[in-house]
Amino acid sequence: MTRLKGSRNKRYEEERERLAAALFEALIQTEDLSLSFRQMADACEVSPSTLRHYFTNRKGALKAAIQHAGKQGEPYLEMVEEGEFGPPQESLLSLLRYLHFGWSHSKLGDLHRLGLEAGLGDQEMGPAYLRNLLEPSLKAFEKRISLHIERGELRPCNARYAALSLVSPLFLLMLHQEQLFGACDFPVEIDAFIQHHTKAFVNAHLFSTVPLDSVSASTIPS
Repeated sequence: MTRLKGSRNKRYEEERERLAAALFEALIQTEDLSLSFRQMADACEVSPSTLRHYFTNRKGALKAAIQHAGKQGEPYLEMVEEGEFGPPQESLLSLLRYLHFGWSHSKLGDLHRLGLEAGLGDQEMGPAYLRNLLEPSLKAFEKRISLHIERGELRPCNARYAALSLVSPLFLLMLHQEQLFGACDFPVEIDAFIQHHTKAFVNAHLFSTVPLDSVSASTIPS
């Protein structure tokens, strides 16, 4: 059957996703958002006209790469939201450590650096970064905090505000130490900070009837 004019090829979405994945890998490997449209096409092993067919322009290609990155992270965020967890301090400490491990040992830190670089001050790329990378992470922590509230372990509060207050200091510190190379001149022991910060957060939100016994006090800096 002849394809109607203006309709998409049956494999259009599959090919678009394949190109977005190739571009994502190229951006991570080069750590360079200044790639020209032609360089993007070369990285995807297609012509600029083919890349334009799928993404319209350079920003469209960048947004598709960020969307692909967000899809890749979905299984990990599901674990943050609904994985097995114990008392609040044990639960939140393990999640912040999980975030730090992913940031340092996978592509997560580079993803956020590239997303911030592309998104700051840009009305198209900024929302794309928020929608696909930053907001899903915040919402996963918000869901975990809400579950602790539902279990009666943390005091009722605005879970989104609580998630922001839990994640933001670590997010800033990881940028400071790694993407801004602060570890060279202004080193901070990140795991010690995570333990200290988690204890302070849980102390602020815990019901007084629930004992703080999930992590040994001797392991947490005062």
